[in-house]
Amino acid sequence: MPMKVTSLTDPSSLNTSAGKAAFYILHVLPEWLASVTLFAENIRKTFGTGLGGDYRARDETPSEKEKRHAAYENRRNKKAAKEAAYEMDVKNQYLIT
Repeated sequence: MPMKVTSLTDPSSLNTSAGKAAFYILHVLPEWLASVTLFAENIRKTFGTGLGGDYRARDETPSEKEKRHAAYENRRNKKAAKEAAYEMDVKNQYLIT
């Protein structure tokens, strides 16, 4: 299979500065457009996904979402009450001694 190499010393439109600039602009432009498209909008917020993506088999109904948020608030309130009780115990120990 014969191979041919173009001469690098002869004038060519691809060896000029303008030709090289056009080549790199046309090759880098799609990457920049893809990056701008991906980073221009908050995709996680738009589609309701988390760090690992959308792992649910189906979307939550509004009542299920309320129930999940209520359970989270309940756990958070219990934890805060437990921490407050612990702090009171610690303060009472120092007052007694």
